[in-house]
Amino acid sequence: MQVDVVAFMAFRNEASYLANALTHLAENDIRFVLIDNGSDDGSRAIAERAEFKPYRKQLVDLPYEGQFNLTRLLALQHELAAQTNAEWLLGCAPDEIMHSDRDGETLRAAISRLADQGANAINFDEFVFLPIEADYAPQAGSIQPMRHYYFFEPHTPRLMRAYQKRAGLSLLASGGHTLKGAEVLLAGEHLALRHYIFRDQDHAYAKYAERRFAAADLARGWHHNRARQDPRRFAFPLCGMLERMTDPGARLLSKHRPWMRHYWEAESDAISAARKS
Repeated sequence: MQVDVVAFMAFRNEASYLANALTHLAENDIRFVLIDNGSDDGSRAIAERAEFKPYRKQLVDLPYEGQFNLTRLLALQHELAAQTNAEWLLGCAPDEIMHSDRDGETLRAAISRLADQGANAINFDEFVFLPIEADYAPQAGSIQPMRHYYFFEPHTPRLMRAYQKRAGLSLLASGGHTLKGAEVLLAGEHLALRHYIFRDQDHAYAKYAERRFAAADLARGWHHNRARQDPRRFAFPLCGMLERMTDPGARLLSKHRPWMRHYWEAESDAISAARKS
């Protein structure tokens, strides 16, 4: 018997991503609670579509105050999670797609399988896909046509996004990354998180240059690898530095060359050398 999983997703002006993300959750039999942080680009209309009604448990408003405030978003998510009658909780974002490496296995089935093995938490490995040969496609569904990616793992475990509600765990103190609270019984198997962080090169240049981060977040040490970055550093790395998929829909992703930093972080010596060669 599969466990009941409810996902929590906050969004602000994510019309390009949102339909794909919600379709993926619905196809994986996962209900969701949505937090609209003052969108004005049509995201709200996407969230309210009739096709998502069977899976949409709740759509909550959080007024936008001129800054990206993860502290506020996580606090509201924590409050809503406490009120939700689900067995497992899942934290996710509109630009993320999660899956196991087993063909045909839904995300809900994967979480249920690991729960049956005694786990109360699951870590996700982050694979950052870059739109080098193809831009992000808003109507593509779960899997994008992008082929180039890198495995981002500065440390592990790092993204403990799925957890059993009754375990008394929370993502609040860690900025949505690792669980704190009672005993964490982490599954031995990690699941995959495809992070479609940028839609195209122009989006990469503009995304964090235009974002303002809340002082409370920065004081906690969050967003350090995104705030106050030179936009020019977001030029995509050369293809040869990245992993490449033959089939974008394949489940198995390479973890042979983990990246300790994102490609734009004080551009690494390796990337600088490659650009000059």
